[in-house]
Amino acid sequence: MIDKHEPGGYVTPYEAAGEDATYISRIREDATVENGLSLWCVSDNLRKGAALNAIQIAECLINRKLISAKKRRRKLAPGNRTAMTEEPAPYQPNPKLKRVERGFESVIFNSRWLMAPFYFGLVVSLAVLLLKFCMVLFEFIVHAPGSKESTSSSACSR
Repeated sequence: MIDKHEPGGYVTPYEAAGEDATYISRIREDATVENGLSLWCVSDNLRKGAALNAIQIAECLINRKLISAKKRRRKLAPGNRTAMTEEPAPYQPNPKLKRVERGFESVIFNSRWLMAPFYFGLVVSLAVLLLKFCMVLFEFIVHAPGSKESTSSSACSR
């Protein structure tokens, strides 16, 4: 947190570029909301994105013992040396919920055929409109060169 009540007393996006940290500045009372705060939050969005957030959340959950980290042995290099690595516990989906999920996905996927008659009708109506447009355009091209500007006799006499 960097919050100095002077010009330049806050972090800008340019200064946060290339860092994993998220900076909070310009913390002020929000007069529009009771017990509200207004603040300036800056980070490098290319670095501090979904992937880094996911890793940090997983680390936090492991540290709070909300999920367990599975330890396994892997070889470091040729030889018998081994190292311990931490991996999150494998996800075990509920088989009943998995069946419901697959059934729901199947219904959604197969319902696309309900829209096929509407799309076919749309294509046919567009073809009819195109044909009508071409007929009117042809009539205009054929009759336009020989036509004269018409004026109404009643409009000229007044």
